[in-house]
Amino acid sequence: MAVIISSKVLLIQLFVLVLGSFSKLSHGELWLELPLPFDWPPAEIPLPDIPSPFDGPTFVLPPPSPLPSPPPPSPSPPPPSPSPPPPSTIPLIPPFTGGFLPPLPGSKLPDFAGLLPLIPNLPDVPPIGGGPPVNQPKPSSPSPLVKPPPPPPSPCKPSPPDQSAKQPPQPPPAKQPSPPPPPPPVKAPSPSPAKQPPPPPPPVKAPSPSPATQPPTKQPPPPPRAKKSPLLPPPPPVAYPPVMTPSPSPAAEPPIIAPFPSPPANPPLIPRRPAPPVVKPLPPLGKPPIVSGLVYCKSCNSYGVPTLLNASLLQGAVVKLICYGKKTMVQWATTDNKGEFRIMPKSLTTADVGKCKVYLVKSPNPNCNVPTNFNGGKSGGLLKPLLPPKQPITPAVVPVQPPMSDLYGVGPFIFEASSKMPCDKN
Repeated sequence: MAVIISSKVLLIQLFVLVLGSFSKLSHGELWLELPLPFDWPPAEIPLPDIPSPFDGPTFVLPPPSPLPSPPPPSPSPPPPSPSPPPPSTIPLIPPFTGGFLPPLPGSKLPDFAGLLPLIPNLPDVPPIGGGPPVNQPKPSSPSPLVKPPPPPPSPCKPSPPDQSAKQPPQPPPAKQPSPPPPPPPVKAPSPSPAKQPPPPPPPVKAPSPSPATQPPTKQPPPPPRAKKSPLLPPPPPVAYPPVMTPSPSPAAEPPIIAPFPSPPANPPLIPRRPAPPVVKPLPPLGKPPIVSGLVYCKSCNSYGVPTLLNASLLQGAVVKLICYGKKTMVQWATTDNKGEFRIMPKSLTTADVGKCKVYLVKSPNPNCNVPTNFNGGKSGGLLKPLLPPKQPITPAVVPVQPPMSDLYGVGPFIFEASSKMPCDKN
């Protein structure tokens, strides 16, 4: 039973130490103002006498001295740091070799009534040898917390700062983070802690003499600011006509030729009509030309008169055709019994007809052998085209076959008698 109670006491002490370390880290220096659980008056709890594993003297720990409050920030030099507390003469505790650590003789357990809000409800711990669990004893009503008295104020007040020499305010001293407390050794609370006298007040230093006042230095006047020209509103934007981009010319695409439909496998048989008879077309113009003309013989009664009065056709008269070009061509012809002649040039084309002329050469009649210049018989007569014969109007008449060549005519020409021959007027 005593072993179970002592284990619970150790668990409670460790939990209080953990809470104290957390409150110190989270609230800064507030934990210094609150009383620690070990500073509370001990409670008298009857415990059975248990022989201690080792005999040792009773350890008495002095209570922690309250730290002085930090001085308010002021331009004056900071006060000297307080003198350190006297070192405590605490005998060394023999090392713990395991097992149960009983309370020291003459020590009393603290009152745990004030720790109830901080201690969680621990479950019932069954004994080591077996049996029903031992219930935790119910604590008594919590006792009010006892705050330590505040430190006495210092009798000397700091001297007021010198108003003549204005010094910049010094920043407040930075609070150094307090190191976490080391885990305290297992110790028994003292029954009656002895209070130590408060530490002596810090020595008061005389105010430092103010430095000699120097005349205020006048700063040079600032240079005059350059007058800024008034800002003119920006000119209105010029409205340019929209630039019309030329439309792209349509690409010259080749025409799409549809493919011919493929013939069916077995095309239907379509009866064919008999073809009409082929009619040969008429031969076009431009065929080899034919030159024709007449030759007359005039009587002596009409000598020197250019007329065909009392003239007769002359048979056997000779005429010639001369064509001028790249190659000069000359052809001869003789009149028939009707006084007509025909000349068919071999190498003459229609384009060269205008370069040809017909001349009178000679007459077979000695009494009528002088050529006249009638229609150009002496100087050369020009060729004149002749129209082909017209087709008959009535369909019953057989149509006239057109000539196979182009017809050109000249003349007529006239031969007359010589003027030296006597003319019989009868």
